[in-house]
Amino acid sequence: MTILWLLFLPGVFSQKLSPQENYRLKQECGDRWLQMPQRARRSAEKFIAIGSGVPPGELPFVAGLAIRSEMRRFLYNQVQTLKYGTEAFCTGVQISPRHILTAAHCLFDISVEKHFDKKSQRLICELKAPVVEKDVSKLVFVLGSRCDHNNTGCWMSEPYYRIKQKYIHPRYNYCIDTYDLGLVELEHDISSEHGKPICMPDAQESISMPLMAAGYGYLPTRTESLSLQRVWYDQYQDGDSVIFAQSAHQSLCPVGDRMKYTTITIHAAPAVMKSPLKLLL
Repeated sequence: MTILWLLFLPGVFSQKLSPQENYRLKQECGDRWLQMPQRARRSAEKFIAIGSGVPPGELPFVAGLAIRSEMRRFLYNQVQTLKYGTEAFCTGVQISPRHILTAAHCLFDISVEKHFDKKSQRLICELKAPVVEKDVSKLVFVLGSRCDHNNTGCWMSEPYYRIKQKYIHPRYNYCIDTYDLGLVELEHDISSEHGKPICMPDAQESISMPLMAAGYGYLPTRTESLSLQRVWYDQYQDGDSVIFAQSAHQSLCPVGDRMKYTTITIHAAPAVMKSPLKLLL
């Protein structure tokens, strides 16, 4: 499991937020839901289940990174359907109207074998192919949970947000996965109808429980992408940066046939402004 901890923001934004944008961002960040009718929200809440899919409209700051694909054929309940769209292979989080934080490895094609050398007591990495940066012109982000509960309505509609620039942490190491952080600037600001940024913690922010990990993933035995998934955690050890799930059956770890993810970790804090609960990265 790869968790995106906010340790350092690499580089400098090519298009910095204005003081007015920054003030507005602090007032409006961290909402758990997109604005939606109460009836629709009550219906969606029926499908909330820890360790499973997130209903449409919840966690509007989670972004799925995908490659635009051609028309694909899928079988749903023995009925062949056609679907346009994308398939999410990584997860990011919206932190401003036009910036998304993600994992650096999501922006590279890396094929590496790792093994520990007992003689030298070092981790040895052997590249199976040259490390290549992904072509960002073919990558897009989709905000929030766009899938229905039966996972048959994923990626059916636009807009997809294209990437303008990317910034990789200068100390990123693909072998030992340190400083695995990438910052993406989008071509256009994200509409508040599609996504809302998460709140960023202050320097003195303490971690409050519970923690939530959310992300897009897949099962090797299935042909279609899974919807946005999340797991709650109720323990945290600061010294070792270890978190524990409430249930041993809840996992976002790439073990065997389980779901494989790049995830984000979110924690809740008391409201500063209008909402009784704000979500922070």
